[in-house]
Amino acid sequence: MRHYQARPAMRAVFQYGIIHGACDRDPAADIDSATALKGAPVTHQARVSQLKLPQLLLDVDAYQSDAVTRLALQFMTLTFARTTEMIQVGDKLGAGCFSFAGPVIRRGFVSMVGSS
Repeated sequence: MRHYQARPAMRAVFQYGIIHGACDRDPAADIDSATALKGAPVTHQARVSQLKLPQLLLDVDAYQSDAVTRLALQFMTLTFARTTEMIQVGDKLGAGCFSFAGPVIRRGFVSMVGSS
């Protein structure tokens, strides 16, 4: 449920409760939806600069910890698939098939490291 859908849903629940005598009033009416029901701030992943991309690709090729994660990262670079899309595909193939950590800063460049 999205944040803008929460207030109408709460109001409906409390209206039902008032009609059936389970509660006296609707506390959802006291909520200021402009401030209380804000969405989480959006943070975007930093992009890899053109100069750092060759080193990132070398790091992905040299990644030895988990073959599935390495292959998923290589696939993502060839298809421009997003991490969330890969995780959704992995969930359909098998529970927790792909698992990614955030970008790790090493030696002045950004590389993606799998956490499986």
